[in-house]
Formats: sequence, C-alpha cells, structure tokens
Amino acid sequence: MLFTLKNDVLAIEYPVQHFISEALRHGENPVWFNSWCMGFPLQSVLTWSVFSTPRTLLGTLLPSDIVVLHLEFLFYVMAAGWIMFALLKNHFSTEKNLALLLSCCYMLSGFTVGSSQWLLYLTGLSFIPLVIYAALSFFRTPRLLTSFFLALTWYLLLTNVHIYLTVVTGYILTFLFIGRLLFYLTNKTVDKAAKKRLTRYTLAALLLTLAFSAAPIYYTLELLPWLERSTPLEAGQQFFQSNYLHPVAGMKSLLLPLSTIKSAHANTEGSIQTIYMGLLPLLLLIPSIRKNIKEKNINAGWILFFSIFFLILSLGHLTPLRQALNFLPGMSFFRHPGVLRAYFIMGFIIYLGISFRQQSLISLLKTKGTERKLLIGLLIFLGSFLLILILSGAGSLENLWKGSFNETVRQADYQQLEVLNSMLQLIMIASLLFALLRKTILFYTLLLLELILNFLCCTPYYMVSSYSAAEVNQMYSYTRGFPVQQKPTYHLPVEISEKGTTVWRNINTFRKDVSTEISMPGPLVLEKVGQFLSSPGKESLIERKLVFIRGESVEMDTVNIIQQGPGKVVANLQLSAPREIVLQQGYFPGWKVFYNGKELPLVKNEYPFIAVKAPAGKGELVFRFRKDGVLYSAVFMHCIVLLGLFLGCRHHFRFKSSSPSSPN
Repeated sequence: MLFTLKNDVLAIEYPVQHFISEALRHGENPVWFNSWCMGFPLQSVLTWSVFSTPRTLLGTLLPSDIVVLHLEFLFYVMAAGWIMFALLKNHFSTEKNLALLLSCCYMLSGFTVGSSQWLLYLTGLSFIPLVIYAALSFFRTPRLLTSFFLALTWYLLLTNVHIYLTVVTGYILTFLFIGRLLFYLTNKTVDKAAKKRLTRYTLAALLLTLAFSAAPIYYTLELLPWLERSTPLEAGQQFFQSNYLHPVAGMKSLLLPLSTIKSAHANTEGSIQTIYMGLLPLLLLIPSIRKNIKEKNINAGWILFFSIFFLILSLGHLTPLRQALNFLPGMSFFRHPGVLRAYFIMGFIIYLGISFRQQSLISLLKTKGTERKLLIGLLIFLGSFLLILILSGAGSLENLWKGSFNETVRQADYQQLEVLNSMLQLIMIASLLFALLRKTILFYTLLLLELILNFLCCTPYYMVSSYSAAEVNQMYSYTRGFPVQQKPTYHLPVEISEKGTTVWRNINTFRKDVSTEISMPGPLVLEKVGQFLSSPGKESLIERKLVFIRGESVEMDTVNIIQQGPGKVVANLQLSAPREIVLQQGYFPGWKVFYNGKELPLVKNEYPFIAVKAPAGKGELVFRFRKDGVLYSAVFMHCIVLLGLFLGCRHHFRFKSSSPSSPN
C-alpha cells in the first residue's frame, strides 16, 4: 500500500472523494459533481453519494490527497481484522490467540492484496462481517437496541460497499432470518413468549432497515433512468463473464500467491484470481473436518458448504451456477463473479473458528495429539509438492536476477515466479516443521510472518505505478476551492499518460475544470450527455465557454461568469436583444435559473444542457442546482450513525467495566 493505488480507485472513487471533500471544506453544495462529464448528481447511486458517513466525515476533517486515500485503504484493511476478531471471539467462541491468527488470515488475504483497484470491494471486507455480527447479536438477544444496530450496519453496508456485494449479502441475511424464524416458530420446545419476541423485533429491525435505507434507495431509483447502465447485462456477453476466478491459478494461490501475478487467462485479471489466506487455514482444514465429523458439528458443515458454494460461484461461466442465479432480482446487473471469492474466504475463516471453538492452537500441537501428527504430515506433503515444483522449473531460473528483487519480480515470467514463491514457501514450511518438533512457541510467530511476507511480496505488483505519494500529488496539480473557469470546455484534457504505459484519468476534477472529454464512461455519466459528447454535435462547442450565448449575437452582447461552484454558477449579462443562454452542465431535475431574482423557464433544444431565454439589458443570471431533500436526509442519517457509534461505545465500555475482574 506504499505505492499509488490502481485503476478504478484513482479514476472513479478518488475523484468523487476529492470533490466531496473540497465542496464540504469550502462551503459548497456537495450534491452536483460539476467536473465529472459535464456534471453528475451525487444524490445517490448508493455508494457514490453524500450518504456515506465515513466519506463525509473524512472529507470534512481532512483535505483530500493521495496520502489520505492510502490511509482510508489501510483503515479498512485493519477494520476487517478487528471486526473478524470480534465476530470469531464473541459469536463463535474461538480461543483468543487462534481468533487473532485467523483474523490476520482474513485481513491479509488475497482479496485484500488484489483489491487495490476497487475501494468499494475492500470496504466489503469490513462491513459484511459487521452486518453478520449485528445479525447474530440480534438472534442472541432480540430487542430494540440490537434491531437498531442491525439496521444501522445495513445502512453502512448499503452506502459504502459495491452494490453487487450488498445484494449478495442481502440474500444471505434473508436466508438467515427465514431459517431462524422457521426454526423458532416450528420448535415446540420454544415458549410462545420467545416466539412473539423474536417476531416482534424482527419486524422492528425490518422497518428500521427500510427507514434508514429509504433516502439513498429513493434517490438512486430517481437517477437510474438517466444513466447508461440501467439495464441487465446479457449472460452471454464477454463483458458479463469477465474477471472470473480461474480454477487452476486460483486454487494454486492458496499456497503460492505470487504465482497469480503473471498468469494470463482469457477474460481474467490476476488480482481476481488469488484466494490466498496463509498456511494456517490449509494446515487446519483436514484436522477440522476430522473433528467436525467426530463431534457431528452440523453448523460447521453448513458454513463449509456455504464457503465452497461461493468458491464455485466465483468461477463465473466455467460452471452453470453463477448464471443460474440470475433469476434472483438484481443479480443479472453485475459482472465480476471473481469478487464472490470474498465470501469464500470469509466463510472458510468462520468455519475454522467454529470448528475449534474454545480450543487453543497450543492444544492442537500437544505432543501425543492426533492433530499434531496430521499437521506434521500436511507440512511434509506441502513441502514435497513445493520441492517437485522447484525441481521441475529449476531450468527457468537462468539469468533470473536483474540486480534487485523489485526488478527481478517485475521482469520474471509466470513459471519463474512460481519457482521463486515455491522456494520462499518451502523455507517457511521447513521452519514451521522445525518449530513444531522443537520450539512450539515459535509456531504462532512463523505463521504470522509467512502471511505478512507473502502479502508484502504480492502487494506492489498489483499496483500500476511506483510513484511516491508526493509525486502523485504533484502530478495531479490540485486546485483548492472553486475558481472561475476561463478556458473553453472543449480544449481541457481529462487524462495524462505516464511514459506511455499508465493513463491517469479525470485529472480535470482535481483542477476544477469542466471538460467535454469523457474519461471514464459508465455508472457516473448521464446517458443523454454521453450520447451527445460521442456525436458530431460535440463539435459545436469548440470555442464555447462554460456559459455561452447560443446562435448569432452582436459584439455588445457579453456573458461574464463572476462565480462558479459545483451547484451554482453566477454570470453578468449584457444583451442587445433576448438571447438563449446555455450552461454546459447536464440537465437533471433540480436545476433552476433566476434572472435578477426572478425564475426563468428552461428551454429545450438539441443540447442536453441547461438553457434559458434571457431578456435584453443588463442583469445577473444565476444557475442553481438544489436538492434539499438529499442534503437534509443525508445529514439526518449521519446523525443517526454517529448516535449509533456513541451508543455502541457506551455499551461496550459499560459491559467491560461491569465484568468481574480476573483473580490475581
């Protein structure tokens, strides 16, 4: 994470975050994103809006730059570990040290390594287990407070995580609640009071969830018909099937995460393939299956089934399962089935946690235990497999060294990386075997060290650039505040190239320029604007400024912009006759125009922009975009989230202080 982050996060999430931060810190309306493809309403589309409390708080407290973006990434990585630890420890009774190791396996998994491109995937690592934690807390003690926290965590998931993960998590929660209700309502040993209590507070949780989610969902539904991506994807399209988890490279990454970096398969991106979780889950798999069969642990079996189910789903069209799920509402809108490996990793970690509940790793390593013998056998088997890989690929290592480890890995091919990673893992397995036979206490440290080493080795090579944060900040040339734009929109670039290899997109956002160039088509482009800017009609804007007079005019007719902000543009007019004035911002409900304080009706023409007929003479023309409902509901929900955070901290510390102290 020490280098610049990758592709989409810099081209989409970062500009949105930067705009919201700049607007909030300069007293501007953060709803109309004026520099994104001739303007875009950030009233929702769920995760790209002012409804995200973490993003709003971060934007208010800190000026946006690449360092803050890295800190945000690191926060979500660490939060994933914290929340998974709490989930394992409090709801699955996993022993503290084992829960800590498993949480590190989850936090530093291949999903984390490969998600430098998608901040909204990485946030899912934190918020999905948080929602599960809240749901299990509700099942344990159904009451109004746990109903409130469940609804609140769902709101955070909805407004901070990619909608694909939110939809899938929604189906998982639905399955959990239906199963729980059926179990309680049909179980004769459960008294009627408990059944009524669960039903009553389940209804309360549902109503609170709908209430909290109402505003972002309403404003998203209002916006969807105006977007290019508003219809389902066809399952046969290459676009829909892209980035699946390739079975060979994906499964090999459980042991050799570096091997996926240079692998190349049709429609597959390397960062989507890795399902690496460290050596500990591999070593615990067979002992856990043996233990669960012996104890008839049905719950653990269901969780393992759940995990494998999502692993198969992540294979995309290589199996019919992912396509078969398109009958579920919302599923046919999304590609990237490889992202579903997040649920495989999460489910597998939870499975191990529940398998060894209240059992320490030290007890598994006891001298005469069967589990210890299994671990030794697994280490020898994995070591033998790695040795075979090394011997079979030894010839590929000729002239491998390029003067530094960095350049060696960058220039190595797939087989060379596989051999290199096999060597590293063989050394680690030999060390683990020594610790297991001689110094058991080192076993913990070595397992964690292996996880960190592989994470650090993989991370830089899923990045696009090796520029430092300071160099990136200089490259973007930030403009603080919202100055009046002087240059015509047609001549303002939106991209710069780094030595012809990497394209840095949407740079105009950081320089506060409105440009007619489309840098990143997709979910944040108004459809009519996108169509116009892709047509020959765009040529009519070559010499036009942000606000211009349409048609013929005389020399004395002038338009001078005196104030420019995201949702407000003010211009002084001097016209010899009534003229049509055009603001180069895409039209969306919420735009109004005032001339000397009096509202003017909007004029329709072939432009997808805002146009009015201004009278002759001198006057002040004000273009204003207002969505008071968006702002008020967003502020209200931010207050609710902060209240929930306060109540959660208060409950935690009260519970902690009321717990009996341990004897000396």
